[in-house]
Amino acid sequence: MASGQADPYDDDAGDDSPANDGLSKKGLLNRRSYLKFGAAAVGTVAASSLASQTSAAVDRYGVSFDTVLDAVDDLGMDPTGSSPIDDALDKAYGDGVLIEFPAGEYLIEWTHYFDEGVNRFGMVGTGDSPEAVTFTFPEGDTKAARHRDYNENQFGWVDHPYLEMFMVVEGADHVLANFSVQQDEVTGSRITVTIDDGLHIEDVQFLGFNPTIDHAPGVNIRPNISSRNGTGVVRNFVCTGGGVEDVYPHRKVGTLTGQAHYGELKFEEFHVENMGSHPIYASNSNGCIRVENSVFKNNDNTNIRISGRHPDKQSWVKNCTVVVDIDNAKHLPDGEAYQGARGIRSDYGDDVLIENVDMSILSGPPAAYGIGIQHNQGDAGSDARSTVIRDSRVRCDVDGYIPIEGQPNDGHLEIDTVSVTGSGDYRYDAGIVVRKRPATITNSCVQVDGSGMDGVYLKDVDDCSISDTNINVDGKATVFDNASVTTNNITYSDSCPVPATDTSGSGSPDGGTSGDGSTGLDRTLTVVSEKESLVEYLVEIEGEADAITDGDYPGGDYDDVSTTGGVTTIDGVTSDGRGDSWAFSGRIQTFEVTGQATVYVDGTQTPIADVALEPEEQLSIDSGEDGLIEYSFTVDGPVEAVTDGEDPAGDYDDVTTDGSLHTVDGVTSYGRGDTWLFGGEMTEFTATGDGSVALNGTEVEVAALPLGRQLVIDARGTSDTVNYDVTVSGVLAADASEGGSDGSDNVSGSGVEGAVSDAVDAYQFSGDITAITVDGDATVYVDDEVLDPSSIGPTLDHELKVVADSETVTDYTFTVEGSVEPITDGEFAGGDWDDVTTDGDLTTVDGVTSNTGGDRWKFGGRIVDFTLEADGSVYLDGTQVDPAKLGTSDAAAFPHSIVFDGTETAGSCDYRFSVSGSVAKSPDLGTIEAGDDIEDGDITGSVTDDLDGFRFSGHLTGLDLDGAADLEFE
Repeated sequence: MASGQADPYDDDAGDDSPANDGLSKKGLLNRRSYLKFGAAAVGTVAASSLASQTSAAVDRYGVSFDTVLDAVDDLGMDPTGSSPIDDALDKAYGDGVLIEFPAGEYLIEWTHYFDEGVNRFGMVGTGDSPEAVTFTFPEGDTKAARHRDYNENQFGWVDHPYLEMFMVVEGADHVLANFSVQQDEVTGSRITVTIDDGLHIEDVQFLGFNPTIDHAPGVNIRPNISSRNGTGVVRNFVCTGGGVEDVYPHRKVGTLTGQAHYGELKFEEFHVENMGSHPIYASNSNGCIRVENSVFKNNDNTNIRISGRHPDKQSWVKNCTVVVDIDNAKHLPDGEAYQGARGIRSDYGDDVLIENVDMSILSGPPAAYGIGIQHNQGDAGSDARSTVIRDSRVRCDVDGYIPIEGQPNDGHLEIDTVSVTGSGDYRYDAGIVVRKRPATITNSCVQVDGSGMDGVYLKDVDDCSISDTNINVDGKATVFDNASVTTNNITYSDSCPVPATDTSGSGSPDGGTSGDGSTGLDRTLTVVSEKESLVEYLVEIEGEADAITDGDYPGGDYDDVSTTGGVTTIDGVTSDGRGDSWAFSGRIQTFEVTGQATVYVDGTQTPIADVALEPEEQLSIDSGEDGLIEYSFTVDGPVEAVTDGEDPAGDYDDVTTDGSLHTVDGVTSYGRGDTWLFGGEMTEFTATGDGSVALNGTEVEVAALPLGRQLVIDARGTSDTVNYDVTVSGVLAADASEGGSDGSDNVSGSGVEGAVSDAVDAYQFSGDITAITVDGDATVYVDDEVLDPSSIGPTLDHELKVVADSETVTDYTFTVEGSVEPITDGEFAGGDWDDVTTDGDLTTVDGVTSNTGGDRWKFGGRIVDFTLEADGSVYLDGTQVDPAKLGTSDAAAFPHSIVFDGTETAGSCDYRFSVSGSVAKSPDLGTIEAGDDIEDGDITGSVTDDLDGFRFSGHLTGLDLDGAADLEFE
């Protein structure tokens, strides 16, 4: 707001406040009709009588007072609200005077304006809470015509038809504390204090519905510190009773600080809900504003509006929670509506810090943004300080917002350690938007899953950088429109932290304590029935068990427990939403249930089929003598670290749980190793670095994990020995969960020669069975289906494609354990200039292609060696792979891609990027051009009305763009 303009918030609606059950709708005590004070007790106090009411100096809230006056006993004020206190208040106001208000209701009928420059004055309630001392006003402010207001922008006087209960425009050291102000739909007032120093407002509540400006001033509290070195605080301001009526700017504001403020003001421990407009309007001031440790919920317009213009002190918002959930707002009159609630708006200032803010935008009409740095916020001078958003979390599930927006300005914006999450359809289609403003984004995380939503949108910026940031989105990770941006270490698959909320409870049952107080039962089992369902269950535990007799679901009342041979059996029943809880040791070997039930094992909801699943598979990861191996795997079942033996796990490893899924992220080095036990199916495995991996004692290639398939040779009921020989195209290892194999079976990694008699041998494998012989009476199962061994023959079920770069002749050689044939039809037909040789089970191809041409081959078995002599792209079964890793134990597929899209932008865009791993051009993502250069992990190129695409491993270590292009990470 420019100097000289009228202040719209003299005409604005404000915050809501808590209802007061002890007051009638109009704010008068319910007992007023029979509790009256006599005239002698309520008489007006003469000025000369105050001189005798003195006492020793006292300190209140850091201010020393010479005279303490009891509002009732010394000043004769009526604590029933029947007679006004105006004359007594005016006469008592003076230097060093503290008025203490006993519990009661005090009627104010006119504005109290003070410009005498008084120092050290206070009004403090002595009740047990702010609600115990309440100031009330004539219904509809019937004597408001006596009010004249101060216009701080014009520094003059203007007529204003509203009652102001306390207005000070000059002085120092004023205390207002521990009382409430009663309002309703047609009655309200305001507190205004503009002093040099020492303002202290604490434990002041505005009760009831906040009226519109047709019935009251547009603000509840209007504090200003007029001297540059002065300070003040407004602490524990509460207003929750509603105020959404009419439209902006006719609604009341909670607190307003304007151009008369030059010092420092702290707003601490606010609790404001359901207001019709800004709980804190503190922009366009000339001083320092600091908002701390406060909660704002369902307030329309902007929850916190802040600026910073103090030459020596930074303004900030710290440790605050902002919630916009309009579908669950309270005190909303029929026919009224919210217009759009923003979280934090920073404007009309040089620098502001926003730190440790949790913001959740869950429901309601669209608004401009969650956090907005306005076009008039910032300074590009040589001594300018940045506007900073740090250590904060913003969730936005509402369409039409921008979670974080930096609007055009030359001032620098810093976004550090910030998380943006949500599912909205945002303006500019991005979670973070910065336009025409220098900015840095570091150590942050963007995970927005709205359809087509991008991560970061930068437009018309010359000095921006993004580093050490995860961007996990449905659309493009970054969009650079006429932007010069440097990037470093961008990832795009991690989950992001979400804001803290007011909700509590973990969603899992309280374990309670076992009936006999046993301490050795360190595991828990809880069975909860669905509504209107009878649940019967049988549990066999290799160990001890006892009912948990307290907590959410006490067990044992109708259940039978017996123990035989070290196995404890529980035969239980529960029904109709109730449940049973048990403490136990050991493992669950059997779990059977009838009826609809939810089961928790060790506090985690567990699928019924997995309750008796125990970790029996062994996974071993060993590093090389001088190397380091980092690994990650996920199983749908339990996981345990083996903490003894030669290769104990867990010291530097993390285990995370998502339902029945357990993910291990581990590392080991310099000849050491990790060993894990798991149950269920391994769904994912990755590893980088030097080392080896073994599954149930069989070394396997990393690329083959997870194995995912099962082979069972069932010879039960047969006394004769059954011999078998199996070869797979991938990797094979014993399956301990189904009995595995005994030590006489020879597992080679890609096959097994074994024997079985009146028992079952089981294996996990990847790929396909390429050969199998079974000599004897046994049934063979593959993935639970019966297999006829005679039906298995050699198959060519894999495809390899090699594509040459532009203006390049590319020679290649590969060897497979199996057969190879050229694909002679379609694009990239192979075999014309290529040689195929066979040596036993090995087939080798020596091929050549050139100038964006290519060859395709089909083969069976696995690739054991691959060499690429010049630049080119290699695809295995349709997936682009790193040629250097084909034929090795490392995962060959490139995990990441980057595309530079110049098809929808004008002009040319030059780019340069670098990666920590390998990189190759991707003809399926863009054009292959001779001018795009790859050298030692550094890539340079340009796009003009076309696309360039690359795939790579590792992570981005640098990125620069000169010109306009869309950029997409995956």
